[in-house]
Amino acid sequence: MTSVRTGLNRLLILLVTTVLAACGGSSGSGNNNDNEPPPDTTAPTVSAVSVPAGSTVNRVVTLSATATDAGGVAAVRFLVDGSLLGTDTQSPYSIDWDTSAVADGDHVLRVEADDTAGNTGQSAEVTVTVANVVQFLVALSGEQEVPAVESTGTAQGDITVNLGTGAVSGSVTVNGITPSAAHIHDGFAGATGNVVIGLDQDAGDASLFTVPAGTTLEAAGVDRLLAGALYLNVHSAAAPSGELRGQLLPENFVLLFTDLEGAAAVPSVGSLANGRAAITLDQDSGTIVVQANVRNLDDATQAHVHEAYAGDTGPVLVGLNQDGGDAGRWFVEDGELNAAGLEAFAAGRLYVNVHSPANPGGELRGQIVPDGIEVVYAELSGEQSVPVVDTRAGGTAAVTLDAAASSVTIHVNTRRLGDASGAHLHGGFGGTNGPLEIGLLQDGGDASHWFAEEESLTAAQLDAVLAGATYINVHTPANSDGEVRAQVIPGNILFAFGRLAGSQVIPPVDTAAGGSFAVTVDPDALTLEAHANTTGADDASAAHLHEGYAGAGGGISVDLVKDAGDAGHWSAEGATIDAAQLEAFRAGRLYVN
Repeated sequence: MTSVRTGLNRLLILLVTTVLAACGGSSGSGNNNDNEPPPDTTAPTVSAVSVPAGSTVNRVVTLSATATDAGGVAAVRFLVDGSLLGTDTQSPYSIDWDTSAVADGDHVLRVEADDTAGNTGQSAEVTVTVANVVQFLVALSGEQEVPAVESTGTAQGDITVNLGTGAVSGSVTVNGITPSAAHIHDGFAGATGNVVIGLDQDAGDASLFTVPAGTTLEAAGVDRLLAGALYLNVHSAAAPSGELRGQLLPENFVLLFTDLEGAAAVPSVGSLANGRAAITLDQDSGTIVVQANVRNLDDATQAHVHEAYAGDTGPVLVGLNQDGGDAGRWFVEDGELNAAGLEAFAAGRLYVNVHSPANPGGELRGQIVPDGIEVVYAELSGEQSVPVVDTRAGGTAAVTLDAAASSVTIHVNTRRLGDASGAHLHGGFGGTNGPLEIGLLQDGGDASHWFAEEESLTAAQLDAVLAGATYINVHTPANSDGEVRAQVIPGNILFAFGRLAGSQVIPPVDTAAGGSFAVTVDPDALTLEAHANTTGADDASAAHLHEGYAGAGGGISVDLVKDAGDAGHWSAEGATIDAAQLEAFRAGRLYVN
C-alpha cells in the first residue's frame, strides 16, 4: 500500500506543478492579476457623413456613415447643426433626413459612434446646402418649340417651387405677340407633353400670366421638374400649340440644340432629309436626355450619340430609341455619361448621328456644341484659291475652336483629290495668300482625311481665326500653292466670294479679262476687308465696291487700292463702314467693279 500512496502523491504533485507552470505562478501563496486585459479606452473610428445628392440637397435624403471598433460598435448618432437627428444601431449605418424641417441655407452634419465599452468617436464635419425653395428664371422663345417657330415675340418666366411641399408660384410676362394662353407642360426639350398647371391671364394686362394661388405639384411632378422635364409654353392664335417655350431647368443643367444635316456627316451626304435634336444634360450626375426629330427619313435604322470632333467619326456612347408611333422621333431619357463622356461633352466631341440603309455610317449628323466652343464648317473648292483653280476636287473642313483655351481642332475630308501632297491652316483674309500656321496630318488609313487636334494658338493666331483671317488649303503636285481652299468664317463674321466677269457689267462687256473677289465683314466692329484679283486687266484704272442689286448700277460705296507690287490685285483693308453699308452687304446690294 505504501507504494501505491507514494505513486499517487507523486502524480498529484506533478499535476499541481503543471497547472502552476501553465498559469505562470508558483506553489507559493498570494494572488496574481498581471495578465488580465487592459481596459478599452480607444474610441471608434467614424467616417464623415455621406450625402448621395452631393453638397446641395432637398426634400428627403439618406445620410450614411461607417464606424468601426475592435470591441464592437453599439450605436451611431447623426447630428444636424449639433442637434440629434436620429440613431442607428445596425451596420450599414444610415438615416433619412427630411430637409424641409430646416431652413434653406448651409447646415453642418456630424456623426458620433459609441462602442460597447462606452467610448465615443466623432467624424469630421460636413457642410451641405439645403435648397428646397428654388427659383426658375426662364427666357422663352420660338426656338424651343417643337417644331421651332419663327416668332417676333419673347417672354420671361419667373417660377418658384418649394420642393418639399410642392407649392408653385410665379408669373410669365409676354412681349411682341398677343398671347391666348400659358401653361406649364410635362415634356423634355424636343418633345411635347400634357398641361400640368394652367396659368391665369391677368384681366387688366393680357401679357401677364400668373400661377393660381394654392397651386402644388405632387411628388412625381417635383421629380419631373428636377429631371428637367417641365416647360413653360405660351400659346397664340397664330401658333395654337405654342409660340414661345422655355424649359424649367435645375441648376447645373445644360440645354443645347443641334441641327441634323447630311452636310455634317462624314463623309458628307447630299440628303433631302434633315432634323433637329435637343440635348438636356445634368452635369452633376451625367444623365443625358436626347430628343431627335427627323424629317424625310422614314427608313432610318439607328440613331446614337457618338464621340468625335466635327469632321471625324467615333464610337457610340449612348443609343437612341425609335418612337413606335412616330418613325421620325428618336430619343433616350435615361442615358448616362461617365467622367470621360462629360469631358468629351465639354470639349465639343459629342454628336448625334442618324443612320439609314443608304448611309449606314450616318446620313444626318449634328455636333453637340457647348457654350464656349464654336464649330465652323467650310466647303473646300478651287473657287476660293488664289488664283482660282478649275478643278473637280472638293471637300469639307470642320474647325472646332475653343477660344478660352486658345486651341483649335481641324478635320478635313477631301473628294476626288487622291494625290494631295499637303494640307495646312494658313493666315490670310479671303482673296489673299498667307503663311502656314498649322500643319495637318494625313490619316494613315484614309488618304482623303487630314487633321490636327487640340493645337495651341498664339494670341495673334486666335485673333486671326476670330476675324475670319485664316483658311484651310490643300495642295497637290499640279497646284503647289493650293488646289482647294476654304476660308474659316466664325459665326459672327460675314463672308462672300465670287468671280469677276464682263458679262455682269451694265451694259455687258465682251472681254477676255476676268478675276475673283472675296469680301469679309465684321458686323460688330463695322469693318470690311475686300480683295479682288484680276487677270488680263493690268491696265485697270480704278476699282470699287458699288451699291446696287445684280442687273443695276449704283454709286461707289468703298474704294479699292491697287497693289504696288501686283497690278492685278486691288484691296480695301480694314475699311470702316456704316450701318447702311452693312445692311446693303447683308441684302446682296454690293458688287465689285
